[in-house]
Amino acid sequence: MKFASEKQKQKALVTQLQFQKVVLQAKAPTKEHFQQGKTVAGKRVLFSAERVAKHLLEVLELNSFQETEPENEGGLTYHSSDDRAKTLSEEKAKLAKKLRDARQKVLITRSKKMLPQFRENPLLLVGKRVMHNCIEDGSEQAEWFDATVLRLAGDVTVGADPEYIIKYDIDEDDDEWTMPLLKDLDKGDLILLN
Repeated sequence: MKFASEKQKQKALVTQLQFQKVVLQAKAPTKEHFQQGKTVAGKRVLFSAERVAKHLLEVLELNSFQETEPENEGGLTYHSSDDRAKTLSEEKAKLAKKLRDARQKVLITRSKKMLPQFRENPLLLVGKRVMHNCIEDGSEQAEWFDATVLRLAGDVTVGADPEYIIKYDIDEDDDEWTMPLLKDLDKGDLILLN
């Protein structure tokens, strides 16, 4: 096939490499084999079409000797629709968790900005809806629980973080807990919801 320019040829070869990597899940001798270029002296430099062609040939050679299942045609591996659905579901779950974690970091940062105000006037936290990261009885790992801050646990001592009485939505009975919420807010274990 003829190409109008060297750049067009390079792009076509890079596309083939990406197809090998993403669709066929091919292996490469080095990480560089799947890249378009590299950074030299702080500038991005694209590989020449010849170099990309060499990388493509090396990837094809490396993967052409792998055994394939008998039902494979032309060296391609076919996956059942159940396998594809499972893989897709796993990828979606990973991405959803990554998105949740990123959103949570933003909420934690936003909530932490309120800490000086709460230290100055601890009553400002009373009545707030929060998410609290703590360990439930019998559990080994901390989880986030929605809750309401009901009141201060006692008198406020100047220079000390007060404790608060908190009620978790998960508690079906009228259990109330005493927690050092300002310390937890400082550690990133408390998110303000309102």
